[in-house]
Amino acid sequence: MTRNLVPIGDEDVAIGAPTRLGEAHLVTLVVADADDLEPISGLAESIEASQVRCPYALRGGEAGQLEERVARVLRSRRDRRRLDLAPCVLLTASGPGQYEGQALREDGQINDGPISVTYDRRFGLSLRQER
Repeated sequence: MTRNLVPIGDEDVAIGAPTRLGEAHLVTLVVADADDLEPISGLAESIEASQVRCPYALRGGEAGQLEERVARVLRSRRDRRRLDLAPCVLLTASGPGQYEGQALREDGQINDGPISVTYDRRFGLSLRQER
């Protein structure tokens, strides 16, 4: 069965940009590392390097669970405070520099199902939803 995914927002915005400039909602992209979660940019970078903007407020799971796990590995209090500003979305590596995951809209509009989140280090963020 082929899923019918459609882009959310202007896909051209993502090309050549690590984040979606002009979008109002901030999310933190995280990946699994053994038993812990860590920001997608790694622990050597500040948390801002793992935060991107998107057209909708998103969440990656139950409120606060991902954030609590990521906060455990962050080294600075500043990064832990910054993490509180943007919900986490869990991604898994799908190729070199490419990550995929799913999220729900924070505003509760989930009638159309989860949103597919793709992040490519070269092209930025892409959001698609099954219709």
